Amino acid sequence: MKNKFREIISAFGIYIEVCGSKYFEYEYRRITYKENGYNVIFLHLFKDTNKWKYYLINYLCVIINFKNKELNKLLKMKSF
Repeated sequence: MKNKFREIISAFGIYIEVCGSKYFEYEYRRITYKENGYNVIFLHLFKDTNKWKYYLINYLCVIINFKNKELNKLLKMKSF
């Protein structure tokens, strides 16, 4: 099941970083990924151990919806 999940996520060009410490500064990593064009979902498992799956699915939907909107803009361009 985990391998199938990885295949699906990677097909969307989305990466997941599991954050294991509330004392580590993740903002630098977030900025670096963004500047290099990577879509990364940061899972802070230590914050709320029971809601990480909801958080993951929610952000997958946000990223995929954004990609779909951008694709639709491209498809509507007359010069394309």
